[in-house]
Amino acid sequence: MSGEGVRRRVAQKNRAPIGSNGQQDDHSTDDGSAKLGWAQWIFLSIYFTGVVYGSQFIGGHLPKPWPSSDHGDIRDLSRFSEDRATQHLLTLTSFRPRTVGTDGNDKFSVKYFLKEAEAIRKKASPVNLIEIDHQVVSGSFRLAFLNGFNNVYQNIHNVLVRIGPLHEYSESNRTLLVNCHFDAAIGVDGASDDLSQCVTMLEALTVLAQRAPLKHRVLFLFNGAEESILQVGRGGGRDYFCLVCV
Repeated sequence: MSGEGVRRRVAQKNRAPIGSNGQQDDHSTDDGSAKLGWAQWIFLSIYFTGVVYGSQFIGGHLPKPWPSSDHGDIRDLSRFSEDRATQHLLTLTSFRPRTVGTDGNDKFSVKYFLKEAEAIRKKASPVNLIEIDHQVVSGSFRLAFLNGFNNVYQNIHNVLVRIGPLHEYSESNRTLLVNCHFDAAIGVDGASDDLSQCVTMLEALTVLAQRAPLKHRVLFLFNGAEESILQVGRGGGRDYFCLVCV
C-alpha cells in the first residue's frame, strides 16, 4: 500500500462527521460524546444558583431553637429544648475516642447517660414510673456474609430507660422501643452517627417525664456497640428487665 493511501485513510478517520445540513459537526468528539451547549450551561447555572439561595432562605426561616434569647427558659423541662440537646451533644463528643472498648465509650459515655437518666427520674411527674438499667453483656455469633466469620464481644454496654404510667390502666401490655448507639467509628466524633439521635432521645425522655401518664410504655435503649458490626443487637436482645413487655 502506498504512503499516499495511508495518509488519505488517516485523514478520513480524523474528519468530523457530516451533519444533516451537509456540514461537519464540530460539537462531536472522537469517543462519541457530545459537548454541552450554551442552553445546557444556562440551565445548570440557574439550577445550582436556585439550590444555593433556596437552602439559605429555608435555613434563615426555620423556627427558633427553644429556648432562645427572647422566649423560654432552659429550666423548663416540659418543652423540647434544642439548647439542652446541643449541650448534651457537645459533652458527649468531647469523650474521645469513642470506639468500642475505649474509656470514652465504655466509661465516660455510659456514666453520662446514667447520670442524665437519674436526673430525669428525680424531676419526673409523680404519675410516671421511670426504670433505669445498665447492661453489660458478652457473647458471640456467626455472620453469614464475607464467606462467614464469628463475631465475639465482651463487656459491651447498654443503658436502658423505661418510662410508663405509675399505675397500669392500659389493656395492652405493649412497649415502644426507641434505639440509638453512642459508640463511634474509628477517627470520627460520631455526632451525626449516632449521637444526634441519642441526645434527641434524652430530650424526648425529659419531656415525656413531665407529661401526663402515657397509654403505653416507652423503652429508650442507648447502646454502645453498633459500629463493631451490630454486636449490641445480640447483647441488647437478651436478659434485660423489660424483655417480656416489648
